[in-house]
Amino acid sequence: MTGPESPSRRSLLQAVRARVPQLAHVAMGSRRMPDWKSISSRTPEVIRRVLRLEPKRRMSDSGAADNRRQSVALSALDKDKTDMIDHWQPNHRQRELIKLTWSDDFEYLYNLGSNIYVYIFNHEPNAKKLFPALAPYGDAWLDSKEFRGQALKFVQTLSQTVKNVHHMDRLQPLLYNVGRAHIRFADRGFRPEYWDVFHSAIKSAMAGHIASLTTLTDEDRAEAVKVWRMLTDYVVYQMRKGYMDGLEAKGGAIGSSSSS
Repeated sequence: MTGPESPSRRSLLQAVRARVPQLAHVAMGSRRMPDWKSISSRTPEVIRRVLRLEPKRRMSDSGAADNRRQSVALSALDKDKTDMIDHWQPNHRQRELIKLTWSDDFEYLYNLGSNIYVYIFNHEPNAKKLFPALAPYGDAWLDSKEFRGQALKFVQTLSQTVKNVHHMDRLQPLLYNVGRAHIRFADRGFRPEYWDVFHSAIKSAMAGHIASLTTLTDEDRAEAVKVWRMLTDYVVYQMRKGYMDGLEAKGGAIGSSSSS
């Protein structure tokens, strides 16, 4: 016959009850304990040691194979997502929301471009080195004509994107070539991961702009933010692809010239 629980056992049950769901049905003072072996594989290591449970079983060969199969499946999912971005075709409603949330007004374009670059420089200060014309202005670069020109130059690409959302077959090579042209910044320190910062900057700037639009309903604004995220995914993906292809071609050319 099993005696009553010891105080230490009772305290331990209280400590691990929240961590091990199988203990939830065990009332304090109960003489019936759960089947520890059945839960040991899911019990934290420190608790298993205290309760003298059997050690976790090592992953079997079949378990390792399952993990490898899962990794392959995840890679396939990533490829599917990439293909979806690469061949994205906005529907009528999405194109409508893009048009409703865009303006070719000079002040709008300048403010949007400024917000994008301020975000980039705040999150990746080294990116400012790509624009040596800003250096003489020190901390006053935001008010320089060089910065205004660069801000407007960048949003012109977005403006062309909006104008061509009905003709994605024309838009793809345009964005690809813009990205490929950025190869000239590689010698200044442009790194492939900067595309991620550009990506976040566009999404942030557009989300802020859309939130300020009082002509749209809350539902329209929320939907517009999602559409712009998809459009930004597409834009940056095509630019990045052009840049990476250009980088590879440049590397190949350098390699072949040095070996000749």
